[in-house]
Amino acid sequence: MRMERRRNWRKMRDEKSGGRRRWRRRRLRRRWRKKKHTEGRPEERRWKKKQKEEEINKGLVKNRLLCFLIFLTLFCEMVGVHLYPITNLHGGVGSGGPLVKGGFQNPISPPAHRPPQPPSKGCGDEALLPINMGTRCFGGLP
Repeated sequence: MRMERRRNWRKMRDEKSGGRRRWRRRRLRRRWRKKKHTEGRPEERRWKKKQKEEEINKGLVKNRLLCFLIFLTLFCEMVGVHLYPITNLHGGVGSGGPLVKGGFQNPISPPAHRPPQPPSKGCGDEALLPINMGTRCFGGLP
C-alpha cells in the first residue's frame, strides 16, 4: 500500500508544473524552476537576423555603387570624356536614338513633334553620373 502511494505521489509530482518541494529544518522549502526568457521563437529570431543581414548587404551594395560612380566620373573627367545621362538604357521611347556600344551616348535632339522633357528626378533605369545625382539616388555619401 505504501509503495503504491509513493509511486502515485511521484507520478503526481512529475505531472505537476512548477517547483519542487523539500523539507529543511522542519520547514517546507519550495524551489521554483527559472524560466528562460527568450525573445520570440527561433523562427522569428532567424527572420530578424536575416533581415539585418539583408539591410547590411543593401548598404554595402549602395556604397560600392556610389564609389564606382564617383570613380567613373573622376576618371572620365581626367581622360576628357563627357558622360551624359541617358533616360532609358533599353533604347526604347525617350532614349533619343540607338545606344552606343559602351552604354552611353551623345545627346540627340528630340524629334520636332515632341517637346523636350525636363530631366527626371527618379532613379529608375537611368544612368545619372554627376556626383550630386548619384548622392540623391543612393542616399548620400558614406
